[in-house]
Amino acid sequence: MHPADSRPPRKTTEPGPSGGWIVLVARGQSKLYENLRHALRRDDKVEVMMDRRRDLRRNPPLVNGRLSVHGVAVIRRQP
Repeated sequence: MHPADSRPPRKTTEPGPSGGWIVLVARGQSKLYENLRHALRRDDKVEVMMDRRRDLRRNPPLVNGRLSVHGVAVIRRQP
């Protein structure tokens, strides 16, 4: 085991200047969603969400592209 793996995850109490992050997971990727929620559960600056929109035209084109290619898009929250 790597020494860094034995350290408890760093928990923050306030979002940084960027306001944090949204990890948006594509519809139909429930296993990826659960894995990311588990992996990022202790990071207060990250919120993992499932994309529930049926009308993909409401998402920005870059987000739609990343969702369709990678199954996930990371979006910076505005402060």
